Amino acid sequence: MKQFIFRFPFTITVILIILSGIAMYLVGNEFVALHVLGLSCTLAFGAALSETKYNPPLMYGITYVSCFIAGLLADLHLENTLPYYSISMLFWINSAMFRHVYLVRLGLLTHRWIEFTSWLIGAAFFLIAPASRDILEKGIFYFSNSISNWIYSHEAVLFNFSLFGMLMLGYAFFKHYYDYVQSKPYYANEGAMVGKEAPNFQLPDEEGRLVNLHRDYKGKKPVLLFFTRGDWCPYCHIMLRAYERAHALFNERGIEVLSINPDPEANNRYKKETLRLHYRLLYDPNLSTAELYGFFLPKVNPAAKAVSNLDRGVPLPAAILIDKQGIIRYISRSDKVDTLNPEFILKIVETL
Repeated sequence: MKQFIFRFPFTITVILIILSGIAMYLVGNEFVALHVLGLSCTLAFGAALSETKYNPPLMYGITYVSCFIAGLLADLHLENTLPYYSISMLFWINSAMFRHVYLVRLGLLTHRWIEFTSWLIGAAFFLIAPASRDILEKGIFYFSNSISNWIYSHEAVLFNFSLFGMLMLGYAFFKHYYDYVQSKPYYANEGAMVGKEAPNFQLPDEEGRLVNLHRDYKGKKPVLLFFTRGDWCPYCHIMLRAYERAHALFNERGIEVLSINPDPEANNRYKKETLRLHYRLLYDPNLSTAELYGFFLPKVNPAAKAVSNLDRGVPLPAAILIDKQGIIRYISRSDKVDTLNPEFILKIVETL
């Protein structure tokens, strides 16, 4: 229990807020309850981003459940004919959670349109919700002449859910700007290129043992390198888990898997134990290897800077398959293909 509290303090706080909102609703203080529940959805989303690394299904489940409860109680309070607000909230949170929940199948940027489509569907249900009952009961003309009464009667819901919806839209655009507009020009400006020799490096693993790419592996066995941004990054934890699931397949084919990140040895050691990883985690202290390979973004995302010690820049998620002779055979980039689906790389392995 102590370990759970230590790992999920933000999540536990959000759960208590959600339960207090439900309690307020049940005792009849519905107006305050809707404010509490509506705002708790944003807090739940923040908790999912900050604490997802230990238990993604739990974190995402709490986020979706909190949004559904808030929407459902709003529909009950306003006696809507259909669960408009419930649907709206689920689509809105889906637009923000998309890249975190479905990355393994769809990739970071491959299907970006789903995010914005999901937000638009949520916005449509949000706009329809207050109008539906009046239109069904009294007709469209009555509704159009009663805007002021409509706004007053839906004040709590409009405040909470319009705020939440705009936050989700802002988040989607924010991620689009930093993950695509800023990142794309920096991918492999120099360094790693298919058909060329992989640049050499020497980095310590989680136990402090030095790994030299050419000395240890060239002429001996193929290597799969993949870069992550660090322990603070939810996307990178999903990436670590994805390559762990595929580790046995790479191992059967004699391929050494190495993960490179800016976390110190002690942090990597704890991460390896917690996530039960079977491959080595290499410490790139000043991001020199990420820069050498061309997977380095000098402009730090403000949100990332707030939760990490990365002032110089951040690594760009990428995976590089190097054959036995030290030649790069495949590069998986999150701005083009799915860095989270090792099946792409396994297809190339068969040709080595």
